[in-house]
Amino acid sequence: MGLSATGNRETDYFRLERAKEELVNKIRDKETRDNSKSIGVQVLSPVDETQNAERSQMEEQRLGAMTVAELNKIFFGL
Repeated sequence: MGLSATGNRETDYFRLERAKEELVNKIRDKETRDNSKSIGVQVLSPVDETQNAERSQMEEQRLGAMTVAELNKIFFGL
């Protein structure tokens, strides 16, 4: 944490505790910022679900997509 000992046990203890609290607060702030940037759950309408199903079906019919999918299964052990 970059702290150096002062020789006084109580002082060192409180400095360490304060550094820990600052680190925890920094991590919480980062998590809060990351969570606020994330996208929430989207509810799909029946039209969107139909379009997604059609897109998935068209993608599966593409030879290149199937080849890449098979290679990914082999490479990543899926």
